Amino acid sequence: MASSSREQSQEEIDRAKELLSSGTRNYYVKDYDHAVEDLSQVCTLYSDVYGTTADELGAPYLLYAKALIALAQNEVKLIDIPEGEDSEDSESESCGEGEEPKAPEAKTEEEAEAGKAPEAGGSKKEFEDDDDDEEEQTTNPESTEEDITNLQLAWEILELAVTIFTSRGKNGESQLAECHAELAGISFENNNYEEAVRDFTKAMAILVTLPEPDQRHLAELYYKMGLSHMMLNNFNDSIEALNKACECLDNVIAKNKEKGVPGDEITELIAELEDSKKDIYCKIDEIKASKMAVLEDLTKTCATSPDKSTPEASKSPSSANQKPTNISHLIKRKKPDATPSEGGSSESKKPKLD
Repeated sequence: MASSSREQSQEEIDRAKELLSSGTRNYYVKDYDHAVEDLSQVCTLYSDVYGTTADELGAPYLLYAKALIALAQNEVKLIDIPEGEDSEDSESESCGEGEEPKAPEAKTEEEAEAGKAPEAGGSKKEFEDDDDDEEEQTTNPESTEEDITNLQLAWEILELAVTIFTSRGKNGESQLAECHAELAGISFENNNYEEAVRDFTKAMAILVTLPEPDQRHLAELYYKMGLSHMMLNNFNDSIEALNKACECLDNVIAKNKEKGVPGDEITELIAELEDSKKDIYCKIDEIKASKMAVLEDLTKTCATSPDKSTPEASKSPSSANQKPTNISHLIKRKKPDATPSEGGSSESKKPKLD
């Protein structure tokens, strides 16, 4: 019996290794549906053999969660918009200028707009807000539910991965930082900006201690953190984070210049990074303008209010009686209005972890 059990376990491990290889390949060629299927089976098989929080499950959990997130984002992009539906976001912005979005009508869900932050290793387009792109609206309830379900499941898997990588100590720091960055991204997608800031902070606190942190990845995280602070009306923190993103890009530019006579590829890269910095500085100017608008509104409110006491506007504009100015127009991308905890779990994709 014992020999038969060992043989069965070895068969499961061998099968899991094959699926991990195919799942990894599918993920990197952006075949996220098959990647999710393969990696879900990997996690189930490993969990049966080793246990839910075994060290062997760390990397599969992380990759599985990333595939779920990518699948959710991909499904939103592929949603068709019915004829007659106004899908065009014609609002255009320039440096230091922006138009306040219209207030939502009664009994409709409020849509926060958020710009896609850059992905590590990309180019100038990563830091642009895609002002010229038409935004697609989520109009299919089933697709919306599936998107939320995938993000919810990814959140649960990432929490298991965090437990595993934390137990590794120094050896798991790099992967632990990636887990927190992915968790922050899910919170950002679901408009939970306070939670996003917390996880972005945890990720960066680890990354800056690594021997050679990826400066472009740090720039990406600082950029996303800056947008999160902006949506919370934490203007000073937002500006500080965006400035740090530019500092990281400066480091990348300096490192590439040190390589000697630049070739066409390096020259193009440096030019793109310089343009990205300009875009970020433009965003900073917009945030400064929004900050001034909020302070002016608070000043007017204090001047007309019977109570002459002055609110602490400089520390927390949102703490005043008047609702703070809505600055969601500074971010372009639409987000589903749901938190990870609100979505159900996908039984067809969720690995058996018990």
